[in-house]
Amino acid sequence: MSSRRTFLRRSTAAAALVAAPWVARAASAKSIRIGVLHPVTGALAYSGQQCRLGALLAIEDINNAGGIKSQGGALIEAVLGDAQSRPEAGAAEVERMNEAGVTAIVGAYASAICLTTTQTAAKYGLPHVVDVGVADQIVERGLTNTFRFGPGYRMCSQRAVDNLNTLNTDAGKPARTVMIVHEESLFGAGTAALLSSELPKYGFRNQGSHQASESDARLQQHRATHARGQSRHRDSRQLLQRIRAVAARDETAERAPQSDLFGIGRGRIEL
Repeated sequence: MSSRRTFLRRSTAAAALVAAPWVARAASAKSIRIGVLHPVTGALAYSGQQCRLGALLAIEDINNAGGIKSQGGALIEAVLGDAQSRPEAGAAEVERMNEAGVTAIVGAYASAICLTTTQTAAKYGLPHVVDVGVADQIVERGLTNTFRFGPGYRMCSQRAVDNLNTLNTDAGKPARTVMIVHEESLFGAGTAALLSSELPKYGFRNQGSHQASESDARLQQHRATHARGQSRHRDSRQLLQRIRAVAARDETAERAPQSDLFGIGRGRIEL
């Protein structure tokens, strides 16, 4: 939590600092309005709400510490927006925030939404700090208003495969086949495509790449005894439980050693 709060605090502060020389309306203000835009309703509501909370905690910390020193102690005023888990709704919120006089925008979690919101913000020269969206296209289109402090999914995928290969090699290479299960989104499909191209380079045999909505049928079809799943954190535990259940029912399959723990993020979760 401390590292997440530190990241979000720095992101919000940077948005305000970078914005100041660009947008004259912030120059003499006692408070600087920052758009906080996330999908707080719809399919992505849970993650969007967590992002909003993190941004608000960062703003609170900055204001409690005396505001933005380079702007004479100006306080940050959050202008909240809801992208409704839809790119077009996110674009509409950017339009509204521009009318409300924001100096910069932070958000908007999902890659597909960020592609649209950064493009819309560029029309008005509004700096847009992307907090999560990992699609490489977001920062590779030449938009001078767009910033992202985290890596894109190309780097994430490469590091993930490198680490997987290291762990597998150290364990005696028990994993030989992989099935990639991903969500139906720019993030999910893009990451799956990168993994599909990288995994064979390390000797893994890819048994297929399938959308998460298809996972139950595909798991049955592929007898996923050795499969490793790729999905978002909210689905990982349920997905792995399904994989284990399928493997347990397949009495003829060659089984790899199984663990009661699955590594995810910075820690592990019990299955």
